[in-house]
Amino acid sequence: MMAANYEAEQKSLSAQIESDELALNNAEKTTVDLKAFLKTIRQCTDFEELDEKLVNTLISKIEVFKKVKLDGKYHIPIKIHFTAVGIIDIPSEKEILSIMDEIRNNPKLPKTA
Repeated sequence: MMAANYEAEQKSLSAQIESDELALNNAEKTTVDLKAFLKTIRQCTDFEELDEKLVNTLISKIEVFKKVKLDGKYHIPIKIHFTAVGIIDIPSEKEILSIMDEIRNNPKLPKTA
């Protein structure tokens, strides 16, 4: 009976090790991809216009979806897949304005011109 319990525990631990190794490999890959993206972005920080070379360097895919009507206006949702980091969630106009108002109304933050 103890041998059966030992074997069951051994199988469980082996499965856990495989799962943890996979998670570690994914974390390492994400770190490497992020470092590659940052290296690429540093090379492209002083640009005056967005040209084809820069777009191909920074963006791996752009998805354009059907237009949707929000608040009486049509919007076309897009997803931009950046090289090495995937999709970055860009806030909507309302979210940006809300964040700006929050910053303006926060007395602890220094006021800028």
